[in-house]
Amino acid sequence: SKWWNARRETTASKTPSAKGSFSASHIMYSAFLTPYFSPCSLPFADGVFDAVVSRLAFPHFEDAGAVMREMRRVLKEGGRLAIVDMAAREESLRGVADGYERLRDPSHVRCLSEREFESLAEKNGFSREFTFLTKIPVRLSAWLDLTCTPREIREEIVGAMEREIGGVSRTGFEPYAKDGEILFDHRWFMYIGTAAGSGR
Repeated sequence: SKWWNARRETTASKTPSAKGSFSASHIMYSAFLTPYFSPCSLPFADGVFDAVVSRLAFPHFEDAGAVMREMRRVLKEGGRLAIVDMAAREESLRGVADGYERLRDPSHVRCLSEREFESLAEKNGFSREFTFLTKIPVRLSAWLDLTCTPREIREEIVGAMEREIGGVSRTGFEPYAKDGEILFDHRWFMYIGTAAGSGR
């Protein structure tokens, strides 16, 4: 099983109350921090956080439902869940795209679609407040550099992208050439929801 890092933080915000400020405890998930615990079994008591934030982590979870249940468990009723992540590509090419993601980064499991994110959240006790989808241009070379992709694998992925641009095959990434470089658009999805009812 994969292990992830989270950090517990306290955020102070000004309010118009007599006390002048309040403290909000929240938990942050990140795929880019040093891993040290299972996201399916967080080392925290029930209902202790005001917010849970997850950024670019869900594609690496083998059991996204179990992770979502744990997020709800540690949140107070009325607490906020914020997710920013990559959304799955065209349904018919999801498997192909995930295959190239895993080729580049073996820790990749599967990208979820916007509908899957929302369904998972609803099933695990969250009420949707806000969702947003946007496309972010990504340079292929920078994307491969980020994971220090080995030369042989790098050449395989670049070759596949070049063939798609030439109309020979499809990768699911819909790459395009611009200013002498290969680019593709990452689909970034944001979900914000509120913990409703019991998370136990």
